[in-house]
Amino acid sequence: MASDPKVPEVMEWRPEEGGKAPRGSRRTPEPTGESLMAGRIRRLDQILGRFDPKLTTSQDREHLAFSSLPTNILLMAQELVTVKNQLKSGVQIVGRELTRIDEQVRLLDLESQKVQERFATQVAERLGQTDERQTRHEAVTCHLHEAVQ
Repeated sequence: MASDPKVPEVMEWRPEEGGKAPRGSRRTPEPTGESLMAGRIRRLDQILGRFDPKLTTSQDREHLAFSSLPTNILLMAQELVTVKNQLKSGVQIVGRELTRIDEQVRLLDLESQKVQERFATQVAERLGQTDERQTRHEAVTCHLHEAVQ
């Protein structure tokens, strides 16, 4: 098969051939198992850190109550707290169990984002109700003031 004379051939760089990497490219080291576990622990800390076990109701988007989670997600979150502690103590989790935990972390993250959104919506609704009451109060006060004069 003849190559098209108008299209230049692209030479592929192969690190095993010992040449320099093409300009603009760089080799990134493969992450180690240790760095992947550290990343998982950080991710768990980040997601679980949104929740405060002492709260019965959420205070703001970053201080959520575990009770705001659906029961099945709450149970999963409790299991992930245990898993996080195990990972911090050096327990190695591999294979299907690791895949299952990664999926649980993803689901907890999504659910916590939903809780944050619901909380923000509730706050906006309450502020709207407060504004309505304030407007009614001002109208009544103005009307009473005019009636007195």
